[in-house]
Amino acid sequence: MIRHIVLWTLKEEKDGQSKVEIALKMKERLNLLQDQISVIKNFEIGINDEEASDYNYDICLNCCFTSIKDLHIYQTHPAHLEFIEYVKTIRIERVAIDYRI
Repeated sequence: MIRHIVLWTLKEEKDGQSKVEIALKMKERLNLLQDQISVIKNFEIGINDEEASDYNYDICLNCCFTSIKDLHIYQTHPAHLEFIEYVKTIRIERVAIDYRI
């Protein structure tokens, strides 16, 4: 199995939406990927608690794939590519890691 974890720092505001609203909309869009891309095995999205440290990332994705091949299928899927273009408009920073479990 391959675990894929992505963390994002979001803009404070975008088109009149607060960071919290941006994170909630992003979570909705991420959840759609799970229904559209069959190679995703486990899928969890977390939004940083407002009472937590300001130094934390704002939102994370933690998902699993059976193989590296499936991860590549996910990464090149049209729905994922569309999501990436959307996220580029609302994020400040992104970090990721992929590892075998």
